[in-house]
This record gives sequence, structure tokens and C-alpha cells, in this order.
Amino acid sequence: MVLSRLLTLDPFIDILLHRTENCFVGIDEAERRHVPERIARIVAGLGPHEALVIFPEGRKFTAARRRRLIERLRARRGTLLRRARELEHVLPPHSSGLFAAIDAAPPGTQVAFVAHTGLDRIESVRETWDAVPLTSPVEATWWTVPLDAIPQDASAREEWLRAEWLRMDAWIELHAAPVCSDEAADVPATPVLDVTQQQAVPARSEQGF
Repeated sequence: MVLSRLLTLDPFIDILLHRTENCFVGIDEAERRHVPERIARIVAGLGPHEALVIFPEGRKFTAARRRRLIERLRARRGTLLRRARELEHVLPPHSSGLFAAIDAAPPGTQVAFVAHTGLDRIESVRETWDAVPLTSPVEATWWTVPLDAIPQDASAREEWLRAEWLRMDAWIELHAAPVCSDEAADVPATPVLDVTQQQAVPARSEQGF
């Protein structure tokens, strides 16, 4: 997995996740510059039944974070602002780590996009423990894209990723539970992106539950 180093502050998660090969991302800018190459090393060693899970948004979606992002981009205008505004339920993805994984992936790898809703109001490790067992349904959908269907050109890749994120956003719009107007919790879930090697998966498939 590629995940925030802050999660290791929880002793259980720290012990569990250090037993496998994970990429922890901190706030130090010098360290963050090496994240794509660390991701590439992990992906290059994936076996046929292994996966790398990456969250390209970088953090869990909340409506407040979306508003703050749009405010920061407002002065710059242009493409970044437009793309942030067109997504209602997810944050724009950061592509460097994802594309590093795609470039290093073994032949036959599938990119699996996963979107879910139903865990939207769980925003911390403590809230996760408090929410178990779940009392409301969780819905999810996923689809896969083979490596050879992903553009090689940098700008075409960005457009491809944007189209997949818009697809996630539209699915969440259809399946998210309504939120009361006076509720501070934010709607819908952060999508997960798996870089997965599965020879048995069809070239492009879609499933849901």
C-alpha cells in the first residue's frame, strides 16, 4: 500500500503494516520526491497474485477539503481549477505515483479502479473502531484496465486518468446516501486505485455489490 506516515502513530497499524512492503508518505518535501521511485520498486516485484493499493487523492475526501482546494486554485484559474470544480465527490488525483507504478508494472498487470460509498463519515482510526460492526450498507464498484490500453503520451495519460475519475464521481453521485443539510459530515468516499496483476481478469470488466 501507499499511505500516509501519520497512520503509523497507531501502534496496531504500525506493527501490522511494517510486516509487509508498504510505502509510507510523510510531509517532508525532500522525502516525498523519492516516493515515485519507491513505488516503482515495489510494483516491479509484484507476483501474479499480488497488488499495490494506492490512493491518488492523497487524503480522504471531505467537502471542506474540496472547498479549500478550489479556493487555493481560484487565483491560478486554468485547467487545475476547472478539474477540481467538475468533481463533486472526490478530490483530483495526483498522478506521479500512479504513473510510476504503471510504468514499472510487470506484463499482464491490470489497473483496477475501486469506488465506494457508505464509509463516508468515518474520518479517523478511532471512528473506524467505533463504527464496527457497521450499521449501514457499504456499496462499491470496480473496473479494470489493462496496461496496453493506457496511453503512453503524458498529456493523453492525464486525460485518461481524468475520465476515470469522472466515472468514479458519477457513480458515487448515483449511490451515495443523502446527507441532511445540517450535517457536518462530508459525502462520499475516497476511491481506491489498485495496480493489480491478475492474468485471469478479462481485459475490461465491471462488477459491483
